[in-house]
Amino acid sequence: MNRLFLQTFLLLAAISSLSFSNPVVTGKMIIEFPSIHPNQGMVEVSVYDKSDAFLVKDQFIQKKRAQIVNGRAQLIFENIPYGKIAVGSYHDIDADENYDKNFIGLPAEPYAFSKKPVCNWRKPRFEEVSIDFVENGQVLQMEFQTFME
Repeated sequence: MNRLFLQTFLLLAAISSLSFSNPVVTGKMIIEFPSIHPNQGMVEVSVYDKSDAFLVKDQFIQKKRAQIVNGRAQLIFENIPYGKIAVGSYHDIDADENYDKNFIGLPAEPYAFSKKPVCNWRKPRFEEVSIDFVENGQVLQMEFQTFME
């Protein structure tokens, strides 16, 4: 009887721990830039999943760079957690791996977000540009803009 009780207890404990665990489910996201001008340099893309980490140096969940070929670029991100994410990118025209700014600190290179920001005169907020990542293989097309657009 004690052995049966112990086996039942262990089985129920195992089932209980499985039902309360919250595994992170991830998928692949494809980010495309179909029209980049000028046709030179690199594209850098960072993916964020938290509001307090958005656009904070080294707080992204993934970051990649891609070369521009025939005015286009595509980046494939694996293991992106499903849910709200925000994507920030810039066109590194001179390929120096720095986001260039002018003498008063305004963007000198084109940039893009997962959604167009509400206001162009400040850094966008995570909530303004975040999207729902819900499907493996989801495609996000982005378009660069300059500061004064």
